[in-house]
Amino acid sequence: MNQCKYRFRTLSASLILLAVSGTAQTSTIPAINSIISLKAVNTNYVSAKPANTNVLIANALTVGSYESFTVVDAGNGQIALKCNGNNLYVSATLAGSSSLVASRTNIGSYEKFKFIQTNSRTALLAMINSKYVCADGAGKKPLIAKSTVIGGWENFIVTTTPPATSNRLITWCKLESIASITNPAAGPAGVITGTPLFTTGKFGTGLRIDSDIADNVLFYPFGSSKRYFGTDEFTIELWARPNGLNLDRYIFDFLRPGTNDLSYVRLRQSGSYIILHGLTNSPTGIRLPYTWATNRFDHFAVVVSKTKVSLYTNGLLAASGGIATHVLGTQMPQELVLGIEQQMLDPQKKFVGCIDNLKIYNYAKTNFTDRLTE
Repeated sequence: MNQCKYRFRTLSASLILLAVSGTAQTSTIPAINSIISLKAVNTNYVSAKPANTNVLIANALTVGSYESFTVVDAGNGQIALKCNGNNLYVSATLAGSSSLVASRTNIGSYEKFKFIQTNSRTALLAMINSKYVCADGAGKKPLIAKSTVIGGWENFIVTTTPPATSNRLITWCKLESIASITNPAAGPAGVITGTPLFTTGKFGTGLRIDSDIADNVLFYPFGSSKRYFGTDEFTIELWARPNGLNLDRYIFDFLRPGTNDLSYVRLRQSGSYIILHGLTNSPTGIRLPYTWATNRFDHFAVVVSKTKVSLYTNGLLAASGGIATHVLGTQMPQELVLGIEQQMLDPQKKFVGCIDNLKIYNYAKTNFTDRLTE
């Protein structure tokens, strides 16, 4: 009888890394900010894909961004799980009486959990109702926090992925209000100078940009990390609509500021052209004829890999150019400013129009079929 019972203990803000075979390995406790995947009783990975409205269900055969979760410290020995596909927290909705969904921008009582070791597996305890998360229907139904005891459906195999190798969305700002900038859907808060205005955007409301030099929106998408163009990969994508065929107007400017720092990526509207510059120890540029329309939003994505910088327009690759490694003299975080060239802050170079739905990824993205949904 004793062999049929589980013995378990609570881990403070941590989990146990276990073997995927029947024999448990020596347990290690990953630190907060570890990235994990969860394999359920049906041997499938727990996924929060948009196709399932971000409801958690064990139906994935492989691990992608929607099957990986960041372990976040929720205080008092509790943790939260942030889905790396949409950068939203997993929530035991309706106080645990409904399915788990990766849908919350902040950690509240519904988003707090604890991991429980159960011999060679790990269970997840929802703090809102003190019940265990269950892969209901042996994994055929969504995850729900409804179990009072730990059985096979409540056990998961937890594995970790080093954060550096995890491709994910690191900044997502809907640009629909001041609140959406200071508290974005994903990533660090934007920095606002002046009083930005808003207008009809691609998705609801977007950031209105005009010649007022005092109104600017700035982001530090990599936080305080010291990143170098040419050795790191990233993607910047957004929707833009100009008010006219303006000459030499900046859609965005992304650089590391400081003395002799000449490393930047800039996207500009210039009359009937679009221009992309990636400058390291020598300038490279892409200058393409482009049909702008004052009543139309277009999607632009700038992709920086280890060897080149590429421009995608409305989901299609438009052009690529080389980019060289450049080790910078100062150690300041990279800044991204919308709608203006940030070294001179020249109002004559300020983009006039609307910018909407800024997203930044920590890898060289090539598929933009998701651009049509916010």
